[in-house]
Amino acid sequence: DRISSLKLEMKTRHELFIIIKSMLRMIVEEGGGKETQMNIDYNKPKLVVTILSSDSVITNNEGTQQRKEDVKRRAQEINADIEIQTDHKGMSIILLVPV
Repeated sequence: DRISSLKLEMKTRHELFIIIKSMLRMIVEEGGGKETQMNIDYNKPKLVVTILSSDSVITNNEGTQQRKEDVKRRAQEINADIEIQTDHKGMSIILLVPV
């Protein structure tokens, strides 16, 4: 309920949507992820988005690297911090967006 009442700028909402969409798409299309959880929480003064996939295996090919760089660039544009970790067991993404 606290999250739905937040007043985000249009650019922040748009970039946040694109980042989440791109990361979920990478997990499903490139990593074959079927077991994925996403959590959105508000810890003043930041919106915290966590995406965890326990079965997505991402290889570091050119397309994946380009998508990660695009997401990092978009995060920078809204002054957000993003951490993307992958290994042979899965993937985790933590996005911290100032509100």
